[in-house]
Amino acid sequence: MSDVNGEVTGKITINGLFRNKYFLRGYSDVAKNRGWNPEYDKWYSGEQWNYERGRQFAAATFSKLPPKVTTLSGKTVLSRDAKWAMSDLLRESAII
Repeated sequence: MSDVNGEVTGKITINGLFRNKYFLRGYSDVAKNRGWNPEYDKWYSGEQWNYERGRQFAAATFSKLPPKVTTLSGKTVLSRDAKWAMSDLLRESAII
């Protein structure tokens, strides 16, 4: 994968993306109705892309499918429903 300037940003899986702190920060910023992170311009382009993906995922799912959920036993795991939704959105090219 590369950005608009041709800089290689690398490949990432949905599991990796859902564990990525920049993706989670982007999701959280939209879910909590916060503006852009003031540190955004200081991040590398790959980190910015993941932040953007998190924001897009939150907007596309109306913040109803958090990437991580807590099980009844109290363990935090990746959401199966959110992974399915992300897979569909990527397949449809609805998310970068």
